[in-house]
Amino acid sequence: MGTWGGAIDEDLKKQPTDDILLKHIKRELAEECNYNGPIRSYKKLVNYKHKAFSYYNFLIIIDSHSFEIKLNWETEKAKWVTFDELDNLAPMHFGLAHVLNDNSSRHILENSSRS
Repeated sequence: MGTWGGAIDEDLKKQPTDDILLKHIKRELAEECNYNGPIRSYKKLVNYKHKAFSYYNFLIIIDSHSFEIKLNWETEKAKWVTFDELDNLAPMHFGLAHVLNDNSSRHILENSSRS
């Protein structure tokens, strides 16, 4: 499992259709982990909101493990972990902490990691 995030464009804020969401998800995957392959599915998780700031969380399902993550200053400490290891990550990103504290999102992650 991995978590990445990024800024969203005005088109997503104005009209969050599935096509626009997928466009942003693909952009973030390409920019932050060098993945440009197909996306089997994605699931929306809880959004973190604080005043005018929003952090969107998704679970992305891909079929391939044959890509190399390209690390940069934002992702230089990236690592793959199992669902069972998530609660012990330190330091933990606030977006991930919010997801793990949301019962519905946690259930989606847990069920997806077991399949």
